[in-house]
Amino acid sequence: MTGTAAIIADINYNTESITFLNIGLLVVPFNIQYYSIKCIRKITPGEEVIVLVYYKPLPKGRSFIFNLSNDGVMNIVIDYKSLKIVFFKNSTRGVRVI
Repeated sequence: MTGTAAIIADINYNTESITFLNIGLLVVPFNIQYYSIKCIRKITPGEEVIVLVYYKPLPKGRSFIFNLSNDGVMNIVIDYKSLKIVFFKNSTRGVRVI
């Protein structure tokens, strides 16, 4: 067999766990570490912002997907070269808090 198999995982920030779906539903707990005071932004309707995100350095040769729960941000696939930013557009009629 040549090549590498993809690892499919679900990262749940509410339960602070990673579930590896193709490794017998292996569940690995993790802790979220905050390095600064949480930033809360109010985004008005139609406004676009760029949000800086922090995550550990990623290994080369693999890609990771972030399934986001905020409907103003799209799911993204990243690798070790990806910029650590997220584009957010408020397409609702009300003010959004991120």
